[in-house]
Amino acid sequence: MPPFPGQTPHPSTVTSSLDVLRNIRGRVLLHVKATGQAPLGQVSRSTGGVVFSGANASKSCAEFVQDTDHGVPTIIDPALYENFEATPDLPMGDGNEPVPMDYPPSGTNDSEGDPRHLRLTPTRYLPCTDRGEVALRNAMAEGEREKDPALVLAVPIDVRWLVDRREDLLHILNATPAPKAIILCHKGNPMGSGGHAAGLREIFSRCENTALLRTDLAAFEAMVHGAAFASIGDRSSVRYSPLPGRHGWNKRNDRSPNVLHPTMLDYFRGSTLATYFRDVSHECTCPACSSWAEKNGRNSGGRHLSSYTDSADTYDAHAHNLATWSHLWDLISSQTSPERQRDYWRRMCANSVATFEYLNDKHSRRIKAFKAPVHLRVWSDPDGRSGSAPDLQIPCGELSPERSD
Repeated sequence: MPPFPGQTPHPSTVTSSLDVLRNIRGRVLLHVKATGQAPLGQVSRSTGGVVFSGANASKSCAEFVQDTDHGVPTIIDPALYENFEATPDLPMGDGNEPVPMDYPPSGTNDSEGDPRHLRLTPTRYLPCTDRGEVALRNAMAEGEREKDPALVLAVPIDVRWLVDRREDLLHILNATPAPKAIILCHKGNPMGSGGHAAGLREIFSRCENTALLRTDLAAFEAMVHGAAFASIGDRSSVRYSPLPGRHGWNKRNDRSPNVLHPTMLDYFRGSTLATYFRDVSHECTCPACSSWAEKNGRNSGGRHLSSYTDSADTYDAHAHNLATWSHLWDLISSQTSPERQRDYWRRMCANSVATFEYLNDKHSRRIKAFKAPVHLRVWSDPDGRSGSAPDLQIPCGELSPERSD
């Protein structure tokens, strides 16, 4: 089977008669926890899927499969790493229950026997320590013993592994043939360090059958450098994974939703966009915003990104975010070779950095509200050097996404 465009042709993806990831390979999935405001009905049949996370993941997934029945692949994520730290003796599970094996239901494989619905192992958080390394090795061995084609080995690591124990991580992952999914755990944005951003690229350039889950547009960086699949959270609590027992951060007294800006490749509070973008933001005409305009009788056919200012706008913001990053992934993955995909993504990141600097100079030089994130600077460099400045000779693009097909 030829690899999905943009994916490194790892031996295990082209020689195995049963490709466990065949139905999910090359896709970027929506990662959800609380499903009430998740735009599940807008997930693409051809390029998307859903990861259901947390204590109610099995129930939510079963309801979704029953209600939709249109072939969208799913993954269940028990997310024990949110609350428990792994030890060498107990790398996964809660100590009382065996690894759950009741999902996916029978009859959900495709005609060639490859599973369409997968599950992550209930692996605990893996600290960047010697004990954490032993726990990771034991978790990999325990998961492989299950011999379950629907099982993906969860690797919820402290983000410091990407720098401090990168070679150890590479050795363990490459010694494990089964599919694996990395989840980066940190007290803040795991890509807030240039070293972490550069390390992410190296991991996925050198590992086969490995995914990146519960992230933001770092999913694209992983995908163009060889990830099997990825997932992007519908809200900040499932775009990042806090350390066990700690809650994610939230801006005090600001209930406006986070909105993805398609040119800046970053999420902003609706209140921030309302403050700085009201005079410069063009209307977004992604499918979600166009649908909102039609329902609200707007003749313009779109919606300003600066209008997402209230908690009542949360569902619409999530729908916009999904439509926007889905379209961006369509643009990237439609490039005709892995090299072109990587270059296209690099240029997107360079354009984003230039846009940040342009807006910062024009609107908020004193407070630097639009300082470009360090990870975008790293990813705009073809060599992924954490300390180098990118080529910024790409003109700033429009401040609205192209219309999806």
